[in-house]
Amino acid sequence: MMKQLLSLLTLLLYITDGNCLTQSFTNSNLPLLVVQVNGAAINDTPKTPGRLWVVNSPNGGRNALADTVTAELKTRLGIDVRGNTSQNNPKKSYGIELWKANGTSLSSVLLGMPAESDWVLYASYQDKSLMRDPLTYWMARQMGRYSSRARFVELFIDNQYLGVYVLEEKIKRGASRVPITSIATTDVSGDKLTGGYLMKIDAPDGGQRFGSAYTNTCRQAGTVTEFEVEYPKSTNLQPAQFAYIQQYIRDFENALQSPQFKDPTSGYARYADVDSFVDYFLLTELTKNADAYAVSVYFSKDRDSKGGKLTMGPFWDYNYAWGNGFYCGQPGATGWAWSESIVCNVPGSVSFWWERLLRDPAFTAKLSRRYKALRQTAFSNNALMAYVDSSAAVVNEAQVRNFQRWPVLTQDGLPFTPHGGTYAGEVAYLKSWMQTRLNYIDGHIDQIGLVGNAGLTTTVCQPETQYTLLAQAGERTTQQWLYNNNNVPNAQQPTLTVGQSGTYTAQLIYSGNLGCSLLMEPTTITFSNATAPAVTLAYGLTANMQNVPSLNMQASGSAASYAWTGPGQFTAVGTAISRAASPLTDGYYRVVSRSAEGCARTDSLLVDYRSEMADLSLEGQVNIRTPEVGQPVLVSVTVHNDGPADALNVVVQNRLPSRVSMLTGATQVGPGLVQLPPLTVPAGMSETVSYWVRPDTAATVLNALEVVSASRIDPDSRLGSGSGDGEDDVAFVDFRTIDAEGPLRRSPNPNGYPLPALLSNQPPANPAKADLSLQLITSKLVLAVGDTVTVQAVVTNAGGLTATGVSVRVDLPGGFAYVPGSGGTNAGQAVTQALPAVAANRSERLTFKAIRTNVAGRQLIRAEVISANQADPDSQPNSGFIDGQDDTAQVLLR
Repeated sequence: MMKQLLSLLTLLLYITDGNCLTQSFTNSNLPLLVVQVNGAAINDTPKTPGRLWVVNSPNGGRNALADTVTAELKTRLGIDVRGNTSQNNPKKSYGIELWKANGTSLSSVLLGMPAESDWVLYASYQDKSLMRDPLTYWMARQMGRYSSRARFVELFIDNQYLGVYVLEEKIKRGASRVPITSIATTDVSGDKLTGGYLMKIDAPDGGQRFGSAYTNTCRQAGTVTEFEVEYPKSTNLQPAQFAYIQQYIRDFENALQSPQFKDPTSGYARYADVDSFVDYFLLTELTKNADAYAVSVYFSKDRDSKGGKLTMGPFWDYNYAWGNGFYCGQPGATGWAWSESIVCNVPGSVSFWWERLLRDPAFTAKLSRRYKALRQTAFSNNALMAYVDSSAAVVNEAQVRNFQRWPVLTQDGLPFTPHGGTYAGEVAYLKSWMQTRLNYIDGHIDQIGLVGNAGLTTTVCQPETQYTLLAQAGERTTQQWLYNNNNVPNAQQPTLTVGQSGTYTAQLIYSGNLGCSLLMEPTTITFSNATAPAVTLAYGLTANMQNVPSLNMQASGSAASYAWTGPGQFTAVGTAISRAASPLTDGYYRVVSRSAEGCARTDSLLVDYRSEMADLSLEGQVNIRTPEVGQPVLVSVTVHNDGPADALNVVVQNRLPSRVSMLTGATQVGPGLVQLPPLTVPAGMSETVSYWVRPDTAATVLNALEVVSASRIDPDSRLGSGSGDGEDDVAFVDFRTIDAEGPLRRSPNPNGYPLPALLSNQPPANPAKADLSLQLITSKLVLAVGDTVTVQAVVTNAGGLTATGVSVRVDLPGGFAYVPGSGGTNAGQAVTQALPAVAANRSERLTFKAIRTNVAGRQLIRAEVISANQADPDSQPNSGFIDGQDDTAQVLLR
């Protein structure tokens, strides 16, 4: 078999679609997955047995087929064709399950991804950018949601090169996959019955199914969404469990359809993790997936004791997204995917859930807030373009071979549309479409949903006599406005300007295969003769004894009520508002003021609290360091202001050490307490003042000076807090009389604040996670040729969960050789060992010896944790040495 594999090194010959294509392959920057099934057919079921070699250079080097001899993983596997319509593609997607020798599943780390047995080899046949799936999954993880991890690979099956694939985690329950509680066949009552369940809306796939209690929006009578239980599998799903999850979803749908559905306690939010629905909606809309909301829709429910609400996700199957579809509004970058899908003949059917959620002003407000926050992080232009560019760079070499094997770059006609006929053109199109889509949502997110821009009720006050209503717009959408339930003549447009009180409604008319119409939520407008109240806003700063500033805001005027909002989701009501935080948040605070008649106005208060601060520091010096007893000493004090605001009334005090007297230039305000004249220190400037003191006896003196008060808050000092807190509002000057002996005489510090207790900045260990780190120790750092060094790789578990399946690898540099039998197992320059279970707060180690065989200057020994059965919150085993994670270590030898 190995000879067969090695024969691929120089030239591979393929026949596909009637064309003879010569494909040259020597090596790749991508990992290689080499599968042998000995000519057996690979079907969608059952899995075909075979063998797998995973070739992945541990140091990020090139990967060649000859490297199967030292493959990262060699194992048995079962492989099948996966997908629905994609099974008809020439380039197939595959599901693989890693097997032990006895045919049972094998959980293993794969290309640095957490250990599991089930994986997907995604073909990206229709997606000529090769990255739409991993792009979407990456974005979901940036949003804080679990989504499949993925790696680009090149695939060989039975000596045939099949192109670039995306190795993805299959959606399944697990600690490192969908993190819901496992449910046993005996869990049929109490809290154990309540989860976890993994559900999907998709084509039938062998699981037990049931239908929604409600007809879908814009569908033929009797058409309902069907739900399938993905986990537990039908062979393990008990009748009580099936009945429970059916009833829970039924209760959710009943609450969603009830007149009180918006109530946060008794409505749909009682059963749903609303934030997960928000995130699912936003990412689905951004991608404008042609299959949106209808197929490949996953959601889960964990046990009640662990939150226990319906949670949307993970995201799955985005080959017809990001401008790559040919139905349901694709490839256009405008409009909303949810409204496109309800009138489009998608393979499944869109649940009524989304239309109902979009009638809740609280839900649409969440959508807007969350989207705007994500635009600064996961949805930012820089983040998205950087991901696309980096992915394109990773596959740029291999894509040439892929499109030689599958020459679709220039194909025209469904499902393909060429974009320049080159891979670079496909990437440029993806980025251009992405930017257009972001621009569209930026301009329309505040109009998303079925609640108009005026909300449910609005009072229009003098001097305004008109109000412009805005209805949702989109592709294949027209509007008909109604006034008090009657059509407004000639009002078939997204906006309507009105001037009389009443109830206005927009009827949205969707065209398409399943054309229908929806009524937006009605808006009742009242035109009032009253005016909005005049308001004056102001703010100031104070600080407590711990120097934590408080923002004090004041609204004054004739309003009946004031509602404040501000940065960091700040909300408050009232005329006088105090906000204490460390640090505070600069930005605009908005106040909605309402009169007794309901007339409202919005005012903004720009808070730039840093501009209100003076950053004071102190510097002191003396004119002579070794005076005689009784000789005057000139003490000079300089106050620096590095802040943006002028500091007024800056008062500096000096508590003189014993046997030191003040002579002139300052005021004695208490026994041994000297106060300097108040200073004004402009922003960015310094002021100096001097005074005379005298040593009365022989002494060595440490004299402390301190700023005790000022008109401005100091951001990094507590004024008057004493001289022992290390802050920069204190300075010390010292001098020693000639021939002085005895102890150092210090300034008293009666008002010093005690320093806070030293606390760990680490959170308590998570009992559900193992947190592994690695330390590399050598017995010597400098070695001559022939010297032996003892090497220890110490794995420490700072988590609360015992780590099992832990193995570690140490890579010796050239010029060093492993000492046989000294510990671990060596293969070339790599020394590995499977460690015993690493208990919480314990360590295990690999110990061996190496000998220096030649002089080669400075060289690095490197080590890495290469496997563990438990997910690590801050490290990924076997992910390389340059990822900044704490499961790697290195030592420099000379």
